[in-house]
Amino acid sequence: MVWIGLRLVRFWDVLSERQNAVLLMAWQCGLGGDAPRIDAPANGPKPPEIIHFPAGTPIPDHLKPTPPSDIMKTWKSFLPSAQSLSHISAIRPGAYFFDRKSDPKWSAIYFPQENGLWLSLSWDYFDVEFKFEIYGMSVGQLKGSGISLNEAGVIHDFSQIKFLLRTEWTRPTKPGEVPDSFEEIIEENGQLSQVPDTAASVATSLYGVIFSGHTEDPPMMITIDDAASYSLKSSTDPLEINAMERSCDLLTLPEILAWKPPQ
Repeated sequence: MVWIGLRLVRFWDVLSERQNAVLLMAWQCGLGGDAPRIDAPANGPKPPEIIHFPAGTPIPDHLKPTPPSDIMKTWKSFLPSAQSLSHISAIRPGAYFFDRKSDPKWSAIYFPQENGLWLSLSWDYFDVEFKFEIYGMSVGQLKGSGISLNEAGVIHDFSQIKFLLRTEWTRPTKPGEVPDSFEEIIEENGQLSQVPDTAASVATSLYGVIFSGHTEDPPMMITIDDAASYSLKSSTDPLEINAMERSCDLLTLPEILAWKPPQ
């Protein structure tokens, strides 16, 4: 028992000496039963160290690895309301516009509606948590009297509108993945199926809209412009559209209305 106490003291020494080190705890199965082990990676001049405990030594609950299903602490949706998404689905072929007084000009684009109002798609950002924000689209309706509109382009005939969902997440870094001086959190983005079990915080936003389905006219995409700050963009480039479809989830109106963040 004295040896166990000494090793436990040594473990806490390691914790205090290596505050920035990643400490991994794992169960090892030995002849004498389950034996806990602590792996302390190298930290500066200190070499890696493995601390073994006798078989049967209980691991304190607060030091046990968290099961993947319990790691996720938040998943936020920043999708527009069902009514706003329905307004997007009512867009018709024809010209769309930007406000020439806006800076940047493509911070929002406007579509005429049958009721005399204008539907706007705007670049936006959303705070997920401290030091973690994502970009996406917001949807609004307004009267045209307060804006100075210039034609931005034309949407040709289409028979289908689909919505691009972008999901972003933070996760702890893996040992050696970033330099010791870096914050041990990584931000990534992709499709819903790519969110890892280790994700600590996740958010989903509307990233774009694709108009397609007409045989004579190519699909047209309006999306967040990753290459320009605070801007949207349009594209009919098949390679660009395909790349965006691979990095997002592509949903129909019924599918996006039915989607809810996992609990």
